[in-house]
Amino acid sequence: MKTLNTIFLGFLVVFFTACNSKPKCDDKNVISLTKELVYNNGGSAQIGFEIMALVEQNKVPNMDVKKLTRGLNNIMDNGGNIITYEDYKKYDKSRLNEDGLAVFKVFEDITKNFFSQKPYTVITTNDSDKKITYCKAQLFESSQPFDYSAQYTDDGKLYVELLVD
Repeated sequence: MKTLNTIFLGFLVVFFTACNSKPKCDDKNVISLTKELVYNNGGSAQIGFEIMALVEQNKVPNMDVKKLTRGLNNIMDNGGNIITYEDYKKYDKSRLNEDGLAVFKVFEDITKNFFSQKPYTVITTNDSDKKITYCKAQLFESSQPFDYSAQYTDDGKLYVELLVD
């Protein structure tokens, strides 16, 4: 009987721990969802600005501003804007010319780096709520920090929200 009581008590501890658990700011899945939200809310445009800055600084081999402009126009003429991460993943590159492919390759490299790199900083700003964790992150040393929250929904799925003032 003592073994049965111990198992039951162990089950209760696990049950209540699971019910009261909440995600951590630096959890891999939280960061992944946060990055996707950032990308979908202006991050892809920021990558375009980053490419322009790199080209202007002659940091992209075999590309100047004219080639960049021709490539961007080719991308826009063959599938429209790449605004969300889903747009990027399903973009059909087969219709691009040499300039479009060159620009898309740089865009692809920066996007892959964006999603693979660990954030520069991640901190928990408020941990007092029973279900929600409030966080602040800075993805790159040169980027602005932003606030987000993470929680599990009633059906156990992870939910991340960017918080804007």
